[in-house]
Amino acid sequence: THLLLSIPNENTNGNARKLEDSARVLLREQFGDKGYKYAFAIHRDSDNPHVHVIVNNYHREPEGAKLRLNKPELFQMRTRFAELLNDRGLEQKATLRRDREQAAQMLEKDKALDRTVSNWLESKIKTASIDPVDLKQRQEQYKAIVEARSTVKAGGLETEQSIKALESLRTLERSLTITDRYATSKSANNEIKAIKASAANVLTRHSLDNTAPDTKGTQSNQKNKNPKTEENRIKTQARRMVFDLVEGEQAVLNNKKLTQKEKDKLTSQFSEQITKIAPLLPSGTVEKTRFIIQQRDRPDNEQTAKLASSIAKLDRSTPTLETKQANGQLTDKQIKRSALELFKAEESLTKIELPVQRREDLKNSLSDSSKALSKVADIDTLRSQWHKAQGLTKRVEIHKKQVSQFMERSTSLQPQAKAIHLSILQQENKALLPALKTNAYDKKQEFGANKTVTELGKLLAMSRGENHTKLTKELTSLDKAAKNLNAKLQNPSITPQESSRADFQAERVALRIVEAQKAVNASKETAFDRQHMTIKLKEIVRGSIKLDIQKAEAQSEKIEVSKSTNQLLNSKIETLKDKPERRQVQSAIELIEKTKDRKDLTLLPNKERKELTTERNKVEQRVNDALSPAGLEKLTHYNSLQDKINELGKFATNVDSKHNRRTPERKRSEYVIGQKAKDLSKIIDKYGLSGRIKESLNKKLSSNLGRFPTLQKGLDQSQGRERSK
Repeated sequence: THLLLSIPNENTNGNARKLEDSARVLLREQFGDKGYKYAFAIHRDSDNPHVHVIVNNYHREPEGAKLRLNKPELFQMRTRFAELLNDRGLEQKATLRRDREQAAQMLEKDKALDRTVSNWLESKIKTASIDPVDLKQRQEQYKAIVEARSTVKAGGLETEQSIKALESLRTLERSLTITDRYATSKSANNEIKAIKASAANVLTRHSLDNTAPDTKGTQSNQKNKNPKTEENRIKTQARRMVFDLVEGEQAVLNNKKLTQKEKDKLTSQFSEQITKIAPLLPSGTVEKTRFIIQQRDRPDNEQTAKLASSIAKLDRSTPTLETKQANGQLTDKQIKRSALELFKAEESLTKIELPVQRREDLKNSLSDSSKALSKVADIDTLRSQWHKAQGLTKRVEIHKKQVSQFMERSTSLQPQAKAIHLSILQQENKALLPALKTNAYDKKQEFGANKTVTELGKLLAMSRGENHTKLTKELTSLDKAAKNLNAKLQNPSITPQESSRADFQAERVALRIVEAQKAVNASKETAFDRQHMTIKLKEIVRGSIKLDIQKAEAQSEKIEVSKSTNQLLNSKIETLKDKPERRQVQSAIELIEKTKDRKDLTLLPNKERKELTTERNKVEQRVNDALSPAGLEKLTHYNSLQDKINELGKFATNVDSKHNRRTPERKRSEYVIGQKAKDLSKIIDKYGLSGRIKESLNKKLSSNLGRFPTLQKGLDQSQGRERSK
């Protein structure tokens, strides 16, 4: 992914440094800490300094998710980037291009609205045609509008907040002028004429869309229009028109200056137009629009406007559901969506404080909506599901808060306390995943909650440390290796050579599983993680065709023994330098003899046996390096004598096997063997070795003559005379 970070500031060294520092922190937070590799470079070849970024979409770990950046995440990055720049003295705001254009257009339109309201208010003050109390209230409202607009223009709000504020201002300005538009019978008639013209246009277009065209000109006008799009556009205009008509009707009824006769005449005109437009919209639209206008004009408008809107939306959708049910096109998703509006409205009604009569009106309206919806859905069952979903939402929020608190305090916690807290949170995180499938109200809630729980799981994984990552990676690798091995063994056309190689791989995988289990048991992971990893290893073993775990455990024990033996030998080498020469040589010989004892390396896999044998050979070399020059010379003599004794033993064995009777050839060979044995015995005495070393060499020399008792007896007598001397 290629990203560009730029600032609309002067291209100076100071600004470039601030940009680079901000980019470095942002990229580390957004990508580096989350496991993605990236590279960036700052360029100053244009008017504005900017940074080019390349991000590797694939996670460092095999189990990590691929990077996918959507528009909300990019806007969040821009917001964080603006914060970092502001911290370094570069005032920046994160906005979207379309928002900036929309805000500019709204501010431009706002100037015209400003002039309209200002002129209206001045004219009312001059003519004094308004009640003093009402005038004072409107002056305060207008003052609030001016102050709010000034705040928006000064840039004190973010773009999204500015747009919402301007929309609220226009609604308030409309409520200030609507009463005056219907203040007199003449002005009301003018407004009705304008609405009549618009209504006639809408009705004409609707008539053309629903009847066959009679003329070529009509066909030409209609052939390039999408019927579905045109129908939706007509409905939208009709809905707005009904809103204007009901709004005017209400303003006329509330006007105290009009006579009852004038009110009746005007309301009849409103009713006539409403009757014409109503068939274009779902049934009940006019009644609900009247209800919304009435709620809007109440003092506690802010508390109930949203609730009234939900009820209207619900009542508009119910007839559509009935039609779809009749056609067999109704889905559970559509039913649940409408029921959700009902449950939210019911919940909202219980939370807001309202007068008794007002609450009763809203409650009755909701009851009517519920009865209408119950014709196409089982409301009681859906309400039960909704309550379960509410409990699940609260549970996820509590878990999210606990994880956040744990992450904030994790660095200050003791290791044991941290492990306990982490284990509890992990268990809750794991328990939430199946709960989402059973208790979620719909797929939308399940998806959102699942995403939240997954992100929390990743946060908890970050606090487990590097050792956990290594173990997880090893488990993933073992699972893959076991599956590949199964695929090879199940292949019917496998060759003997491939089968032999598969046996070797099975031995390796089994040994790795045993080592992994030992690493899990010895690790400082939480009890939850250790249990989870152990279960994973058992699943790998159960799913494998040919893994001898008992043999691997025996091999692992032998490896541990061999490693400990090597460590012991290495530790004894350090004490050689401090010993006298005679003891030094004696200890060196004992160490070398132990390095040549390879019984504990039998039955080990080839790889481990070679590694441990190489380590033993290094031990022997370290022994030679630790000896003094005189000691090394005596050790060389010892090795030379040992080699000659071994050669004599091989020669004696060959003679005995070739001449098993007392033939002349055997007698001559015995004589030669005897002379060589006496010569070696004299050399042993000559090199000045210690008594213990001499004794071991003489014993070995005597044992090699075991097949020739006479020579052995003569050699022992000769060695005895030498010792007596």
